[in-house]
Amino acid sequence: MTPPVAGVTLDPPADYDSALAWCDAERVALVAAVHSGEEQHHDAVTWRLAVALNTYLHLRGGWDDLVATQHAGLRCARRAADLAGQANCLRALGLVAARVGRLDDAYAHTQESLGLAAQIGDELGQARTELNLAGISERRQRHRDAIAHSQQALDLYRTAGHLAGQARALNSLGWNYAQIGDDPQALAHCGKAVPLHQESGDRSGEANTWDSLGDIHQRRGDHQQALICYRHTLEICRGIGDRHFTAISLTNIGDAALASGDQETARQSWQEALEIITELAPADADGIKHRLRALGTVGANPPT
Repeated sequence: MTPPVAGVTLDPPADYDSALAWCDAERVALVAAVHSGEEQHHDAVTWRLAVALNTYLHLRGGWDDLVATQHAGLRCARRAADLAGQANCLRALGLVAARVGRLDDAYAHTQESLGLAAQIGDELGQARTELNLAGISERRQRHRDAIAHSQQALDLYRTAGHLAGQARALNSLGWNYAQIGDDPQALAHCGKAVPLHQESGDRSGEANTWDSLGDIHQRRGDHQQALICYRHTLEICRGIGDRHFTAISLTNIGDAALASGDQETARQSWQEALEIITELAPADADGIKHRLRALGTVGANPPT
């Protein structure tokens, strides 16, 4: 870490919740600082601040701010001819483009990021980018391509001794094996990922893996085991403040509950998911509304 300049005193937050609350309180100022930094040509600081905001804005579903700050950071990195900065900002832009369904943009940004990471010999950057390419391939229903990208990421992470990365790559492998109907491989890879996530302290990655396991059990017809997995995901997502994934988890819990005959849990879960997703991404709310209509409950307590 670069030491603070003379006269500046660091005041780190006491814990995760305090850090998240600070980011919430200072979000407008932090986003404005990125744009101000670009205008004043503080290029090295600006792209790093943009990248530092990436995880927080993903957690809070701040897609517009995320796109704007990463584009600003990318312009600064290009102006400074900083290849590492460009690779990081392009990787972040690819991730958010995939999240909102702009898969062509996601692929272009991510491929450019991969080339830059390879050019500067950044193996961890390459691993992260390969894993993002796996996610894009998955969304395009190209699951065997996703398996190849995930395996490449796993190999790179193992070489680097990066436990959290290995766990995320194993989860990606498991998820995509499930999509081609290979449940034994799916369960084996995801099962290996959970303890690695716990050992490395990667709670977000652990949440993703429990979600994958929930989906695998749900497709196999084991709705009670699916509920156990989805509830692990929900607990973690609430704990880390990931609102978008909280809504996804609630939706999945509703699906598994209904499949097991528990309509009331399904209704409550979907209603809560609808309230969150209507705020974050109204265009994605139709699927949840359809579920509630099927139970005859949509509109009973509509979100404002």
